[in-house]
Amino acid sequence: MTERNHSFSAIVQALSQTDSYPHHPAQIAVRQTHISWVFLTGPFVYKIKKSVHFVFLDYSTFDKRRHFYNEEVCLNQRLAPNAYLNVVPVLDSQGQFVVGDGSSISKGDRIVEHAVKMRRLPDDKMLDRLVLGGNVDTEATTRLARKLVSFHQKAATARASFYGGPAAVWQKWSENFRETESFVGRAISAQQYDVIRDFAGGFFSEHKSLLEARLREGWVCEGHGDLRAEHLCMTDDIVVFDCIEFNEGFRYGDVISEIAFLAMDLDFLLHRRLVITSSKPTRIYPKTRRCSAFCPFTNVIALMCAARLNA
Repeated sequence: MTERNHSFSAIVQALSQTDSYPHHPAQIAVRQTHISWVFLTGPFVYKIKKSVHFVFLDYSTFDKRRHFYNEEVCLNQRLAPNAYLNVVPVLDSQGQFVVGDGSSISKGDRIVEHAVKMRRLPDDKMLDRLVLGGNVDTEATTRLARKLVSFHQKAATARASFYGGPAAVWQKWSENFRETESFVGRAISAQQYDVIRDFAGGFFSEHKSLLEARLREGWVCEGHGDLRAEHLCMTDDIVVFDCIEFNEGFRYGDVISEIAFLAMDLDFLLHRRLVITSSKPTRIYPKTRRCSAFCPFTNVIALMCAARLNA
């Protein structure tokens, strides 16, 4: 039985207790973002989505969240098949909220929410930590580059024309500016805002044919959408996790924009010795057309998207 009216605060409180899980972890750590709650429960991680609705995301109903739980597992299994296990129910079992094991539901129990169940990854292998500790070498970044190249070569392109054409790129850019304008004077100065806007407009006018060529040549695909160092676990089989599941348009883009965004994040972490750098993105995709001109524009778009997501 499914029950859609429940208190999220009560569920969060219950899932913060060790007896709410089938494997009875010894302790639990709870983290949250502006769109989700994450419960670290020993060998497993469970994530539930907040009931929120933004311009770019809609988790406002039980059915919508259930859809995106399934999307999250499916999409992330492209790059992290052994980390994303399944979607499990959160049950009201005799008046107590507990996490089901996904196999069966006892008579009388009600599904009040769902959760993504993941295998916990080692914190000390996360790329952002390794970078800050100076523990990343060329061999590791070469392995990462190969994994990303393989992923992008196999990525879907069915909606590339819809999201990757010049008109679509400009629409995304324009939306970013409209939705971040209210932060001028708080998160960004008016001068900075004007410089970025003028740069983007000038680039688009001058390089519209480049966008058309890259779409035509097949460089636009359904990627990860949020490729940052904190979403990379440098185990023997590199795990790339936490892709954007809630907005298809955020996943689709030029492969160089995804690589340049990661390079920018690595530069921010003050580790400029890596093979992947914002100044040399063509080392990964050497046959791409005039990438050095394209990267600043795609990075600006990505930064504005990130500003919207974290505002």
